[in-house]
Amino acid sequence: MAGEGSVRSVRMAEAEQRCVSRGFTPAQFQAALDEYEELNVWQINQARSRITFV
Repeated sequence: MAGEGSVRSVRMAEAEQRCVSRGFTPAQFQAALDEYEELNVWQINQARSRITFV
């Protein structure tokens, strides 16, 4: 599959800023982070500063 094995990640602060600027609350952002991490869509580093898509 094309692109397989490439790491795609984003800074947590940037992701939160984008979501909040589009009308989501910080609580909604955190809930979505937890939900998608449980579904193995992405992983959050231990410092909670970077989101990496799986």
